[in-house]
Amino acid sequence: EINNKTGDSFTYSFSKKENKVYFAHSMLYHPNRFLNFASNRNIRVQELCKGYKGSSVPCIEFGNGNISIILTARHHACESTGSYVLEGVLDELINNPIPNAKVFCVPFVDYEGVIRGDQGKSRAPHDHNRDYDLEKESIYPECEAIKEYANKNGCHFGFDFHSPWHISKENDNVFIVQNSLEKLDRLNRFGKIFEESINEKSLRYEHKNV
Repeated sequence: EINNKTGDSFTYSFSKKENKVYFAHSMLYHPNRFLNFASNRNIRVQELCKGYKGSSVPCIEFGNGNISIILTARHHACESTGSYVLEGVLDELINNPIPNAKVFCVPFVDYEGVIRGDQGKSRAPHDHNRDYDLEKESIYPECEAIKEYANKNGCHFGFDFHSPWHISKENDNVFIVQNSLEKLDRLNRFGKIFEESINEKSLRYEHKNV
């Protein structure tokens, strides 16, 4: 039962026969769904690297050209709704390829966290999303492998799919997180360009939603 006053808590009554119950933070997106997605589109799933606990971390690559597009999701293992958006973007890129472009995708950057049901965000000493310091070797092999790919092949466009919150209000709108004063002018400029580029097929974005 959800707490209707705040919406940020709930209670659950165990039956006499229950001794273990799992609660999902968000809509589930099992890795098998992605494997089926790739198989149905004749996209070969490859191994990015061995994860920090030894699992095989999947990735895909398709298209040919000099423009390199890198797509990633699940830097925070729990943010599964980003996987559904990524799937839609991949479908569009497969069906309507961008000329002279190749796409490299790591659908589960924190694959180890995904398969273990971890929350993943703000993991000590830092989570995957904070593991791209160019002056240091990444502590997670997945992030180091992505850096190596970008260094070798270039990265003209990079998009990382997240889903920071799940509770109404501003979270019902597409918005850009503006948590850096140093980058604020650039973020505002990008937001205005982004808003001008929205068409009838796009998710609605308005720069005022920050």
